[in-house]
Amino acid sequence: MLFSEIIGQQEIKNQLIRTVSEQRIPHAQLFRGVEGTGKLPLAIAYAQYICCENRTATDSCGVCPSCLKFNKLAHPDLHFVFPVIKPQSKTVVCDDFIADFRKMVISETYFGVNQWFAYIADDKKQGMIYANESEEIMRKLNLKTYEAEYKIMDLPPGTGDIHLTLVQTLGITGAVVVTTPQDVALADARKGINMFTGEKVNVPVLGLIENMAWFTPSELPENRYYIFGKDGGKKLCEELNIPLLGQIPLVQSIREGGDNGQPVAENTDTITATAFTDLARKVVERVNFRNENQAPTEMVKMIR
Repeated sequence: MLFSEIIGQQEIKNQLIRTVSEQRIPHAQLFRGVEGTGKLPLAIAYAQYICCENRTATDSCGVCPSCLKFNKLAHPDLHFVFPVIKPQSKTVVCDDFIADFRKMVISETYFGVNQWFAYIADDKKQGMIYANESEEIMRKLNLKTYEAEYKIMDLPPGTGDIHLTLVQTLGITGAVVVTTPQDVALADARKGINMFTGEKVNVPVLGLIENMAWFTPSELPENRYYIFGKDGGKKLCEELNIPLLGQIPLVQSIREGGDNGQPVAENTDTITATAFTDLARKVVERVNFRNENQAPTEMVKMIR
């Protein structure tokens, strides 16, 4: 699907193209809007542009092997999760409906969710994404990528079932722990680090990021106010002998960029963008160092 095939949205298209040309593709993007505005085709066109082997300054080429796969929505790095209607007494996942979904997207690009439900079922049942879909997501994350260098998964705080399931399903290269400086957050960070580095799990911790390390008002860019405490993450790194990857300030522009769908790192002349760029560089360096000096991580084996 080409950008040129999508009605309107030129400003958003330009923003998406810029993330590729400047090599600042976020690990996740949220496409939000009212039904019928073309969120799904825009997301597909963006994915195709990223993977295109001969992209131009404005669009995918449409004819390279990658684009030909995208034309059929069958590229091996393109995965879909969507609501489905489960037949009685049967467990289903999205891939059970993938042929119908591809057909629907190709033939009725701007379809709505109720049209989709009517397409796959004659009755008026409402669809949903079922819990067992999480296992499929994990399986797909474990697949080798054809184009991307890294796979990144954002996990909730703590040491719950999601974390344990992840280390039993994937051989994780390493973990990056994110914390704020206050004691209650540091306690969670400590638990996470201890879990990953424990003998039974043994996942390398690449480093720690101290988020909201201080507050800097836009009108006083040189001032720092330590609302959540000072250097809590830095001190934890020193205590546990792990690298401090970065200290990210609490700045209003970060929130505004998230709301507007424009990552603050795109504004390359700002202090905040520099902080994120340095952070990304350090993470890559730590991954490379880990891979050069340690054996691949093995999945945790359950003993019954």
